[in-house]
Amino acid sequence: MKHYFLLQQTMLNRHFTEMRIHPALGYIFSILIFIGASIVLFNRIEIANYIYAAVSISLTQRLSEINRNTFLKICYSKTEFRKIRLTENIISTLPFLLFLIFKSNYISAFVVLSISCSLSFINIENKFNFTLPTPFKKNPYEFILGFRKTWIFLICTILLAIAAIQVNNFNLGAFALICSLLVCSSYYSPIENEFYVWMYSLKPSEFIFQKIKILLLHIIILNMPISLILTFYFPTKLLILSIIFAFGILASITSLLMKYSIFPQKTSISLGIIVAFSFINFPLLLITLPYLYRKTRTNLKTVLE
Repeated sequence: MKHYFLLQQTMLNRHFTEMRIHPALGYIFSILIFIGASIVLFNRIEIANYIYAAVSISLTQRLSEINRNTFLKICYSKTEFRKIRLTENIISTLPFLLFLIFKSNYISAFVVLSISCSLSFINIENKFNFTLPTPFKKNPYEFILGFRKTWIFLICTILLAIAAIQVNNFNLGAFALICSLLVCSSYYSPIENEFYVWMYSLKPSEFIFQKIKILLLHIIILNMPISLILTFYFPTKLLILSIIFAFGILASITSLLMKYSIFPQKTSISLGIIVAFSFINFPLLLITLPYLYRKTRTNLKTVLE
């Protein structure tokens, strides 16, 4: 069991190294981001403890993936397997538990701990082993895979928007739309095999614009329900919703360009920081986006041509 967790730590350290950041700094940076995001969430949202608990349980549930657990059962005895599952569920939940306790949300903390521990003993293999249909047909894979991995979270954002209407809290609804759009921008994080880019008989600029065209269509499909609900109940906030939607699209396009600007390598942490800083200082995007586009077009020449 000890060997398993040492292996997980090694893999995580290697992931930080691939992003060109020292593992120690990676851990510190991750903790600071988690604490900062948690503070903002609890200061801005009245039902933050429920959102927090849902996110924690959702992350823990992903550890119950079928192929992963089947592999663990092959490598370890039944007793060791149960110990590993219980321990990793507690570890993944621990940051959320500590912050909930810090905020004196003891009931939420207890519920999260109970469900997380229970999930380590529940076998959810064949019952949920099916292919989830998507509204994207056979278009490039990013939204198909992303939707199948995050559909529960997307449903939660719609429910959150409905809750915002019930309590007449536009900020909560705007937060739901922002979360949904950010999830879409994360779909361009995985790196595909070079073959799946090479097979396009397109020039780099044509490839980029085709990807952007499909991106726009899919973002509209996924986020239109929340947008229509909020627009109908908060018609005076249409301008704000439009700005949020525009920023969400811009974030996804930026994520796409970041991915292919150094393809087939993973996005470096330094490039991510530059882009994040550009969004904070919006005028800098007038420089960052053209730079990413030129870099992407140049980089794709070696793959497409």
